[in-house]
Amino acid sequence: VSSRNGSSMTIVKSTSREAAKETGAKDDVRAGILAASITLMDEGGLGALSMREVARRAGVSHQAPYHYFTDREAILAELVRDGFEKLTGYLEDSLRNVRSYDDSIGAMGEAYVAFALDHSAQFRLMFRSEMVDSTRHPETHAAGKRTFDLCVKIVTGRDDCDNVKELTP
Repeated sequence: VSSRNGSSMTIVKSTSREAAKETGAKDDVRAGILAASITLMDEGGLGALSMREVARRAGVSHQAPYHYFTDREAILAELVRDGFEKLTGYLEDSLRNVRSYDDSIGAMGEAYVAFALDHSAQFRLMFRSEMVDSTRHPETHAAGKRTFDLCVKIVTGRDDCDNVKELTP
């Protein structure tokens, strides 16, 4: 490309590889914020989670968490969503080799307890509706509903879970 005075200029275009690197870096920061949040909750319970301490533990500026999450509740909502998705995975995995109703109920209980032991901070948070208003976080609500529906399906053997009174996840 030439400028008015005839000298050449170089235009740097970002490539899709560079954009992917930037997106990956953003995902890494976001994941670091969530990991720091879980560590804080493991160490000191739900009350230990503050945005400043999350940022410090994640190794980012004290404002960085706000670039990814609007507030503390948004971080908690993401942890709840992730927890329900993990719990659903545990439940689905537990049913892979089950051949009877009784075995499916036992497998569900074992998966539930295994998840609670493996992810105790998230487990404690998932059922604290005063900490996260799932009506403000549709993805979180949807993940909780998928887990609830799977549990209902296991217990009742029914695919139509909408006729069962919904519990707030």
